[in-house]
Amino acid sequence: MLFANFAEAVAEGRSKAQAAALRAQRKEIVAKKLYEPRRDAQVFLTPSSELGAGMIVLVEAGDFIPADGEVIEGVASVDESAITGESAPVIREAAVTSAR
Repeated sequence: MLFANFAEAVAEGRSKAQAAALRAQRKEIVAKKLYEPRRDAQVFLTPSSELGAGMIVLVEAGDFIPADGEVIEGVASVDESAITGESAPVIREAAVTSAR
């Protein structure tokens, strides 16, 4: 029991330290902001710190994702290993809505 508590405390300390290190390395990413949810819409380069809820950005292969969000068109393979510690990329897809 003592060892289990110690191991859990060490793991929690490591994850907090890793999160702090990632925050320290945070840098400004330029986002490709769109005013319309179309791939061929005009692109405006915007600092990620100026993005807000409801804004639409275009992310293409090899781009860094500028903020947390939802895939509205297409499919994304996201490497979250630096944050989650998982080794496999996460697949995100656009939500499918059924027509009534």
